[in-house]
Amino acid sequence: MKIVCTQENLARGISLVSKSIGKDANLPVLANVLVEAKKGTIKIAATNLEIGTICLVRGKVEQEGSITIPAQLLLNYISSLPRNNVSVSVENNVVKINCGSYSGEINGISASEFPLIPKIDCEPFCDIKADLLKEALNKVVFAAARDEMRPEISGVFLNSKDGKLRLAATDSYRLGEVTTSLLKGNNKETEMVVPVTTMQELSRILDEGASSIKMFMMENQIKIVADDVILVSRLIEGQYPDYLKIIPKDFTTILEIHKSDFIKAIKTTSLFSKTDTNELKLKASSLKKEIELSAESGQVGKNIAKLACGYDGKDVSVVFNSKYLIEGLNSISSEVILMKLLGDSGPGMILGKEVKEHFYIVMPIKK
Repeated sequence: MKIVCTQENLARGISLVSKSIGKDANLPVLANVLVEAKKGTIKIAATNLEIGTICLVRGKVEQEGSITIPAQLLLNYISSLPRNNVSVSVENNVVKINCGSYSGEINGISASEFPLIPKIDCEPFCDIKADLLKEALNKVVFAAARDEMRPEISGVFLNSKDGKLRLAATDSYRLGEVTTSLLKGNNKETEMVVPVTTMQELSRILDEGASSIKMFMMENQIKIVADDVILVSRLIEGQYPDYLKIIPKDFTTILEIHKSDFIKAIKTTSLFSKTDTNELKLKASSLKKEIELSAESGQVGKNIAKLACGYDGKDVSVVFNSKYLIEGLNSISSEVILMKLLGDSGPGMILGKEVKEHFYIVMPIKK
């Protein structure tokens, strides 16, 4: 194999796939990236057996072939080279790299030992603008469960239907949902649960400035194409909870609050919360049209903060996890938010005043 491409293109390709490398003492090739030159195309790939990432790199193929190279060493070396053309050739599994006055050799592993990344050949079930998908992911990914105790909620739920893509994530203590428009969707409803690590990796790839995203699904795999980057991942098996059935239709209290003031009051008051529970008490008064936030710890002390607000409904006193409140509020794009409450022990819903496409639900801490 022999290829020639710019240092910038090669470094970008290695960097984009390197987060997908695996760590397995019994399968050392997982710590390598695959470099393959075939039919005039340079492909760089990595996999941890759960996620596979492929980047197509612009360059010249002088001789076809393939090899796997230790990912971290290759990334560090290529990134430190001058911005010039880089020549990469292979002889007896030794990778020779030349760039200007630099000449290096790295021991590789045969490409025949590299695990196959599944090929998914079917019609895409959706086509979406990259910036809309990135924004949607930012609104829900943080709410997904991070442990494997309940695997069906350790991912992001996707539902494609009628030109819309709905994303939801929950850890059973809070829930985020957002709906966004598709450029193109297929005629039938499609839904799945994608591992949260895959969605985090996709979000990182989208930071590179892709224009549009195509998604494909076949059996228990999803393929996501973002311009010259391809992400392939397993899907989570099992039924995602039918969370729509448990979302309250009516609330007893609706508060209208300026988000930035609310976040500041929560952050300040939560300094006095018990560190293990982050308890924050919220009392809302219909007479004073204000909310009172309070926290108290025997070791630290206590604090009370009061905020004026728009008010509709009954008085309420409820305890929330301050961390969950802040994360939910940060996901809302509107400055003026509505907080809907259902008595002293029901869930709270947060959404933008004029936004129907996104909401966040947080469960109270029951005393």
